[in-house]
Amino acid sequence: MTSYISLLNKIEAFCNAHLQIKKYKGEFKEQMPNFSTINEKYPIVFIVPTLDSETLELNQFTLDIYCVDIIQKDRANLNTIVSDCHLILKDLYLYFKDGSDLSVDVIADPTMTPLNNFDLDYVAGWVMTITFEVEGYSVCAIPMNPIPPFIPGCEDATYTITDSALTTLYSGSIVSGGDLDQPISDSVAVLKDTAGTVISTTNILAEGSEDIVAPDASYLVEYQNGTDIQSGSIVSGGSVTVTVPNPIVCADATVEVNGVLFDTVASGDTLYIEVRQEQGSTLVGSKQGQYWRVDDSPVSINGTLIADVPAEDSLSIAVELDGTPSGTWNSGTQTWEVTGVQTLYWELNYNGTDDVIFIPATSTNAGTLTSGSGSNVGTITVSTDGVTYGALSFPFTPVATTTYYFKRSTATVTGAYAMTGTYV
Repeated sequence: MTSYISLLNKIEAFCNAHLQIKKYKGEFKEQMPNFSTINEKYPIVFIVPTLDSETLELNQFTLDIYCVDIIQKDRANLNTIVSDCHLILKDLYLYFKDGSDLSVDVIADPTMTPLNNFDLDYVAGWVMTITFEVEGYSVCAIPMNPIPPFIPGCEDATYTITDSALTTLYSGSIVSGGDLDQPISDSVAVLKDTAGTVISTTNILAEGSEDIVAPDASYLVEYQNGTDIQSGSIVSGGSVTVTVPNPIVCADATVEVNGVLFDTVASGDTLYIEVRQEQGSTLVGSKQGQYWRVDDSPVSINGTLIADVPAEDSLSIAVELDGTPSGTWNSGTQTWEVTGVQTLYWELNYNGTDDVIFIPATSTNAGTLTSGSGSNVGTITVSTDGVTYGALSFPFTPVATTTYYFKRSTATVTGAYAMTGTYV
């Protein structure tokens, strides 16, 4: 005879001998994903039983035979997989159809269905539905011992003991013709409070009753500081009303600063008072004993401490120049600027060979020149580069860090030219 396992062994032998097949398995279809991912070897052949037609002498097994291979991410090998897997299944069909194994034959022509993105590993290929006819067997081949003759007898009895709520207490069997004495255990009553805490337990005889007395509760009322107000007991299942004194209510507090009402504060609350400078949000002062004091303000001129001025007091400082009040307050630079007028004097002395004299203007000699006069100089022209000259006119205001060139039109004699003006 050829059983189902014998047929699988013959197909497995073919797969092991085939040069392209890497892995074989016969199982139900739901196991195929687990089998496919083991070792990642492809292509694979997977056999799934679908139908068996029985006759007395022959068995016809219908199988779904899967042949698949893994698809590359870019699917470049898809058509190669479809072609190779089709040929592998064709090889299996031809091998058994050709009659190489006389105990197995193929009934009718198989059908093939293509597969795409199949299974956990995203494989492709074909599934072939094929029917094999194999040798059957007779009743003589059934593996069994001789069956003894039937002798009738009485079976053991079973019993079940339940309570009134039909909960099973005891169960078992009684030997045929025997009897059973089954004691019933006492019950246990458990008394709990509403929080689930066990207060007491009591045994109750089977089918008996028992009175259970719940103890009274006790209570204690006290102030938050631990002083007792009232205590006593409450009958089990009862209640009691406890009366406590009304709470003490304190009036709102009044807050004054230097005798002036500032605000009121609810009893138990806190009032935060900020002492600030006249402008801005800078906090000033500190607690000194029972007073809050604001420090004196130091007054300095050019870094020299002049005096400490008490808070909210003023100090007048006189700034004089030669006994006369002088200067103005510059709010942009926060400085007191003292101004005075001084004489500015530029003198040009030419010898017999010079016709050009230059003077660098600095912060100490730059001002406004308002007039000029001289001898043996002719006409004076002025330049800032020593190349291009222009007429000298008044008022003439040199710019600090600039060099000025003065050229005379008369030459070869000694001459002088003086310019006067003021600078601040």
